[in-house]
Amino acid sequence: MKNVVRLCVMLLIPAIAAAYLFYALETYDRVVHSDVSASVSLAALLCAFIEFILWRKSRKQHKACTIIALFAAVILIGVLYIARKIPFCVECDQVTADDLGFLTHWITPMEGK
Repeated sequence: MKNVVRLCVMLLIPAIAAAYLFYALETYDRVVHSDVSASVSLAALLCAFIEFILWRKSRKQHKACTIIALFAAVILIGVLYIARKIPFCVECDQVTADDLGFLTHWITPMEGK
């Protein structure tokens, strides 16, 4: 039972980081300077550290822990990559639609140019 709980927590950790990224994108405001990128990156790094500690403690008990840890690492790297693309301020940084890519769904780029 202890291993099942640990595996569930290992699966939940990258989901928490991804949910925080989604929340940050949904509540992003174009006009205000926002340090969302740094906070999401910090949260993802903290989740990665916790995931590493859990994997290190349980890697010899079950091979599924390693597979879950690899899956979590891919998710957390993706969260970090997307978080680093969130601009501090759209207007100050002169962010265009090309700079944002698929983030234009949540963040409105500068007009013109």
